[in-house]
Amino acid sequence: MDHLNISQYLLPLYICLLFCTDVNAQNNNRSVEDRIEAQRIAFITEFVDLTAEEAQAFWPIFNAFRKDEKALKAEKEPAKSPIDMSDQEAHDHIQHLLSIERKLLDRRELFVEQLQDVLSSRKIMRLFRAEKKFKERLLRAINQRRNR
Repeated sequence: MDHLNISQYLLPLYICLLFCTDVNAQNNNRSVEDRIEAQRIAFITEFVDLTAEEAQAFWPIFNAFRKDEKALKAEKEPAKSPIDMSDQEAHDHIQHLLSIERKLLDRRELFVEQLQDVLSSRKIMRLFRAEKKFKERLLRAINQRRNR
């Protein structure tokens, strides 16, 4: 099974995941974030074409990166509205934002370095594309629901 590609089992799993997630969401009030995360996992696994062995090594690295990224992005929020800031407070916050952006870039570079031990460079590039495509699909779905 190590040599078999995990993606051939992914479509039925993805459909089951969506169905089960919807049922669980109705029965257990499972959060929207959990459903989105399950869909992200299925989408990335299929799009990047991860083998079972690659997926086992990849997901802990990816999840740690996302956790760090989320924490850093949370630090971006100012304590008060820019309208209520003095010019010095705004300047200080801009410097803070730039510092966080540098930290995010440093963390992304570390992430890629860690991935290179697990995935080929081509698959890392596919991951970047998968993240972008998933975000686009998610935004499109949100917009479609709003327009109903």
